[in-house]
Amino acid sequence: MRAVRVTFLLPGPASVPVGGIRVAYRLAEGLALRGHDVRILHPTGWVGSDTAHRSSLLRGLSWVKHWILRDYRPATWLPIPQGVRLRLIPSISPKWVGQSDAIVATGWRLFSAIATLPPNAGAKVALVQHLDAWDGSREDAVAAWLLPMHKVAVAHWMARELHAIGQECDVVPNAVDQDLFFLETPPEERRAPTVAFMGHDQPWKGTAFALQAVEKVREQIPGLEVQMFCTRPLPAGRPIWIRERLNPPPRELRGIYNWAQVFLAPSLTEGWDLPACEAMACGAALVASDIPARAEYAENQGSALLTPPGDVPAMAEAALRLLADDGLRVRLARRGLERVGELTWPRSAELFELALTRAVARL
Repeated sequence: MRAVRVTFLLPGPASVPVGGIRVAYRLAEGLALRGHDVRILHPTGWVGSDTAHRSSLLRGLSWVKHWILRDYRPATWLPIPQGVRLRLIPSISPKWVGQSDAIVATGWRLFSAIATLPPNAGAKVALVQHLDAWDGSREDAVAAWLLPMHKVAVAHWMARELHAIGQECDVVPNAVDQDLFFLETPPEERRAPTVAFMGHDQPWKGTAFALQAVEKVREQIPGLEVQMFCTRPLPAGRPIWIRERLNPPPRELRGIYNWAQVFLAPSLTEGWDLPACEAMACGAALVASDIPARAEYAENQGSALLTPPGDVPAMAEAALRLLADDGLRVRLARRGLERVGELTWPRSAELFELALTRAVARL
């Protein structure tokens, strides 16, 4: 593919950890390393937010600072992509978006925003990362998915759902940050009963189920050690024996994954679930809700134990089973390591480049 100009449009300033933003950063970096001219645009306020996350004054000051310095660096929770220009923009308009060969919207609320841009903004590409409208109405989300633009899903199950409503769709599977999340402590050497999981304030992430499950496990294993990490503070009220870390940097998060014998992934829905894959890449045995996304990287009894979504007793039982059977736990952890080891960002970037080739050819 000849070198092209590619613009990624994000939903906000990347000030808090969001998996979909990390995906966009990694794909953008991969394209830049393949010789393309890539930039990432960050609106000063979060698109679609009823409460703007930041006051209009702060948004204005952020933009003025960026305009003076001619550079933008988001929060330190994710690495700055190599060879990619980062920009902060006050609005999604032709003036601030500018011209490119392809423009990639990274969330369904952005699909309608790029649909109204002029042709010189580039071939319009919708990066589909989730099919549940947890941040809006299902009707609005479906309408966005039906807009005439080239669609790329990050998982095969989402591509099948889009095909079912008459939408053509390429697939570029998500990957694991292999340079950040890797094995340091072999599964065979993790002796204390240890469990980790991610906490989140959105109910569909299933934090309440994980909390109830670890309490059931601790009734059977009083010496159980538990760590929960969160991207933002959660309401108080959890047992004091649960250690909590707020927004740990990648090195510390890798340490948590390598400490855990078992990682719980209790979401009721996911487009993919990056933390589950990161934990597997660090040698934790996965106990996860059996939702469509799991088929992308885990198979029940093979590389994970899958349980019905929201079934607390089943999740607790699966965790107990692994904590009591080192042979099974190590076998699943080793198979999980192999499986997610196949998920690399260079390969995903190559596939995304092919999808862009088709999108630009249609322009």
